[in-house]
Amino acid sequence: MEGTLLQIGNNLYCILTFIKGYWHQSKTSDALTLPFQQILKKIIETKMLMGEVMREAPFSFAEAMFTARDFCNTVIYNPK
Repeated sequence: MEGTLLQIGNNLYCILTFIKGYWHQSKTSDALTLPFQQILKKIIETKMLMGEVMREAPFSFAEAMFTARDFCNTVIYNPK
């Protein structure tokens, strides 16, 4: 009888240890999820802003070409 109780106690200890480890792992996972979500949010915001800038770029270039004519050679050969 004692052997059986000892085995039950050992099994119970293993189960409780597993539950405690699983709980700790899930808390660690939750703690890491928030910073990753914040980083991902910043990346998405930056990409959206970059998309807006890239949509406006051809119009800005066309406006500059209309105003200053061909200024590409001036920019290439006279860097400051």
